[in-house]
Amino acid sequence: MPSGDVEVFAALGDSIFDIREDARGGFIVGELAENAARIMRSDRLDAKPQRLALPTASEYQVAGARIAFMQPNLTGLTLCELASLACAPLALPIDEDNRFDWLLTRDAVWYRDGASVVRYDLARRAIDWRSKWGPAALGLSIAVRPDETGLLVAREAPPAIDLMYAPVARK
Repeated sequence: MPSGDVEVFAALGDSIFDIREDARGGFIVGELAENAARIMRSDRLDAKPQRLALPTASEYQVAGARIAFMQPNLTGLTLCELASLACAPLALPIDEDNRFDWLLTRDAVWYRDGASVVRYDLARRAIDWRSKWGPAALGLSIAVRPDETGLLVAREAPPAIDLMYAPVARK
């Protein structure tokens, strides 16, 4: 049963907003840097993270041994191997308009493209699947099973507001 105790990882500093586990059991840590993030790595949450030699990111995802990130005010992603930090650009239509509507998995980048979700295969560097529907929710609205056999998409229906008039009889 959870105790309700809180453990503070003070070594990480006070500007951390995001922590993700990597393939080797370490952590990729996002530290606020104005409107973006400095990307850092730490083997333990009780140790000071080390900044990675990467530009600041407006959004990033970690999957296995890779990291993909967007840079502020640029279209597309950069994909890097975490072990070597060897990086390559991905000319995908991901920008500030769909900044939170993409997800990196082991073998692909999934993203919202208009009213669809597409799967961009990282080995072939090509789109190999497109849905007939897409997310319609704010924030990260795509989740993919680890084996990529299933996709969850969050959708919001437009609000329905009823306005009614009722006469009031007064005495």
